[in-house]
Amino acid sequence: MPRRAASRKKAARPSAAPGGPGISKYAVVEKISSSTTGSLSVFVACPDGSRPLGGGGFTQTPAAGVTVQNSFPVSGTTSGWFVIARATTPGSGWNYKAMAVCAIVSAP
Repeated sequence: MPRRAASRKKAARPSAAPGGPGISKYAVVEKISSSTTGSLSVFVACPDGSRPLGGGGFTQTPAAGVTVQNSFPVSGTTSGWFVIARATTPGSGWNYKAMAVCAIVSAP
């Protein structure tokens, strides 16, 4: 018996309409704070209407023995990323550069 050719239907691809679901207004926001004490808190605010998708940072003064105690997103009226860092040998000063990855996320 001869084989029949299988019919294949192509799935329709949804078109992305402006303002539809997805990510927009992507931005990486940075803030540097410095201190001569052993503890430092840095808050990086996201642009209006956006929220943090991730965050973190680094020190430009590693000789101060900098470690991160906490790093977490903040939501509410002013959303962003919050970092608490500590220095074991702060000396005459140290810093921490915190960063937040922000965007507006629209759900389907």
